[in-house]
Amino acid sequence: MRKSLAFLCVAAVAATVEPAQQAHFDVLICNGRVMDGAANPWRRPDLGITADRIVAVGRLGNAIASGTIDAGDRFVAPGFIDVHSHAAEGIRSPALHQAQPLLAQGVTTFVANPDGGGRADLAAQRAAIEAAGTGPNIALLIGHGSVRSAVMGGTDRAPTAQELQKMKDFVRRSRADGAFGLSSGLFYVPGSFAKTEEVMAARRSCRSTCPKTTSARLRRVRAPPRRLRPRGNVVSLEFAVRSMTSLPATVFGIADRGVIRSGAFADIVVFDPATIRDTATYAEPQIPAAGVSDVLVNGVPVRLDGKFTAALPGRVLRK
Repeated sequence: MRKSLAFLCVAAVAATVEPAQQAHFDVLICNGRVMDGAANPWRRPDLGITADRIVAVGRLGNAIASGTIDAGDRFVAPGFIDVHSHAAEGIRSPALHQAQPLLAQGVTTFVANPDGGGRADLAAQRAAIEAAGTGPNIALLIGHGSVRSAVMGGTDRAPTAQELQKMKDFVRRSRADGAFGLSSGLFYVPGSFAKTEEVMAARRSCRSTCPKTTSARLRRVRAPPRRLRPRGNVVSLEFAVRSMTSLPATVFGIADRGVIRSGAFADIVVFDPATIRDTATYAEPQIPAAGVSDVLVNGVPVRLDGKFTAALPGRVLRK
């Protein structure tokens, strides 16, 4: 890290916590404008991180840390959550394990298997991703279309009672495998073959929020830098950050993420809205976006001072 090993962090202006004795953290983040992810006005506390959690938020000027990040008056926010991602297969490629294009946008968690697609066997998908390693966290959905194909193939007809029961059993197993919800893509084959009753039966078996039901509240977060780029006084920066952090975490039930508070997972992004921009082109689509200097996933730095580390601290999450 920038000035790694043990040393003192310059005290922040706003004070909410004053340790009774000198504390030691794995990572200390100081001198930042901290947004908590709940749309509250930014403040200036320090953040103390131990293992994978934020353990202190406030005045930590006399603390010692194994490493520090001096935010240099940039904004510090919870890591962004991409609620509609098709990256689950690509991330298994050795060149994409760390998902650097996502991390450079501040994305620390993405929701996979949208539009009714993805793997039908979530246990196998989870095992494959965990074996390869991942930079960001991944929340898996179970796709209605994938389940239908596994049971019925590509036939354009209503399922028999036995086939419908198999589909419902498939969805129930996916919940045991940690699925965060059921996705559907009724514009796409084979989802387009399904009647409303079939989809609702699958949804009841999942007993979870269906992303297609909540899509009006959660617009796709494919490129967070665009959302953070100033475009007049439409919404505050704090509100925009909330839409990519605590709001999707709440809707999808991703516990202890999307917020900055003591006890939350240390998924954190440091960025400068004035320098946020897209740099990728059609010829070179994987050039990282600019403006995000530092990113931590589960307390582990994956990007420091604009440079990627080699860490793969991401997890395949469970509901």
